[in-house]
Amino acid sequence: MKIRVMTPDGVDAFRTWLNGGASGDIPAELLSGNRETNPFQHSLEIEQRKFTCRYELGSYVNDILECVPLSEIPRNHGIWSWFSVFFFDSLCPKNPDGTRDPKESVRYIWDVSFSKYYRHLIGHTVYSIRLYGEEAKPLFVAPSKRIVHTDYCEQIFGYQDLCQTVSFIATANRLYFDRKKNQIKAGATPNTRKPGTVRRLGDVFNQIALTFDVQGMSPEQILQKLPQEFRHWTS
Repeated sequence: MKIRVMTPDGVDAFRTWLNGGASGDIPAELLSGNRETNPFQHSLEIEQRKFTCRYELGSYVNDILECVPLSEIPRNHGIWSWFSVFFFDSLCPKNPDGTRDPKESVRYIWDVSFSKYYRHLIGHTVYSIRLYGEEAKPLFVAPSKRIVHTDYCEQIFGYQDLCQTVSFIATANRLYFDRKKNQIKAGATPNTRKPGTVRRLGDVFNQIALTFDVQGMSPEQILQKLPQEFRHWTS
């Protein structure tokens, strides 16, 4: 199918459908209606596929958009809501009775506020892949084999002053991502600042940045500067 862009009217209709529970089949007009969508400025084809995680889906969309700079498709661009509609059965599959559990609309319609922008399941994943490369993968995989917003992603991007720093992402991945199991290690993301966990890493990383040029340091160099509370993650 040719990629299209959702209009403001289309976004409003999509939001209304989401707020109503998004039950049943996806309304056809949200994909190709003349009032709800417009052609994308680039003639690009996309197709349905099966994905086991958010990273796989984001990588596929990123590959399709390879020729398109992000400056042409900012976070408030209608293409991101259209992608959410196109892949909605993957993002929010039907329950046996035909109902769905869409949760918050910011997962599908990009909210650009600092506290929510990273929850968009497709757009933020594409942006992160462009910014972090392979280091983006741990942010968007989950043991459930579903496309979800993980606690790890939530906590990493809760540090607005650090999440644009690749060395912070890479250091966190070295500590908390189990590459053999392809998942975040158990106990890394409690909701408190427990010693050695993700929330504590942000605090400690900021302290290190007061003395060292962390952007010019490798993850291994930064790991050597971390206090003892983080050691057991690397043993």
